[in-house]
Amino acid sequence: MESDACAELRQYVSDETLASLPRVSFPANVTFIKSDAEDKISNYFILEGTVSVHALANTGREFWIDSLGPGDFIGKFSQMRGNNFNCEVRTDEPCKMIVLTDVLDELLEDKDFNIYFGRRITDRLYAMYKRLMLRLLFSYDEVLAYYLLKAVEGRDAGFAPRIEPLRRVMNVSERQFYYLLKNMEHDGLIRRVGRGRIKLTNCAGLKRAAHDVSDFMNN
Repeated sequence: MESDACAELRQYVSDETLASLPRVSFPANVTFIKSDAEDKISNYFILEGTVSVHALANTGREFWIDSLGPGDFIGKFSQMRGNNFNCEVRTDEPCKMIVLTDVLDELLEDKDFNIYFGRRITDRLYAMYKRLMLRLLFSYDEVLAYYLLKAVEGRDAGFAPRIEPLRRVMNVSERQFYYLLKNMEHDGLIRRVGRGRIKLTNCAGLKRAAHDVSDFMNN
């Protein structure tokens, strides 16, 4: 809900200012920030839904960089520092956001907001660094179990996450990813359901498989 996502933001931005900022909604699977450099740098604050950040290699291959959700800032932060990392941002599901494009510079003039914004971006970079280490420290099965549990965290009971965002997050070949899913289905941990989604059928077993990964990510 919007009030939950804005709880921390309200400590640094007045209710009057928040109410005056435009909102925008996007359906699932929409690229709303392109890889090309922008004349006016896009910036948003996510209220509902999740998005994925992808980079494009010179070969045209796309690879996953990060995923963000309610309470996160999203925008072309590399371009704010005079670079462009050729990243694009796509919705994983229907999303609602506050548009900060025209007001972020003004908000950053406030010392407290500037510190808050910098801390949120720094925390995100630290989490990205730890996720890059997962593939070196743990098996694919352990990592997938962790991401499956994260995908249903805070959701209603019975929520079935979409397969495609999970495959992108794992950053493995399609063949290898579906091999991992097949093994988990065989072990009774998950079940694939209609429209490209996964039902978690044994959360306790997934938690055991993801235990070491969760400890690493939470410390």
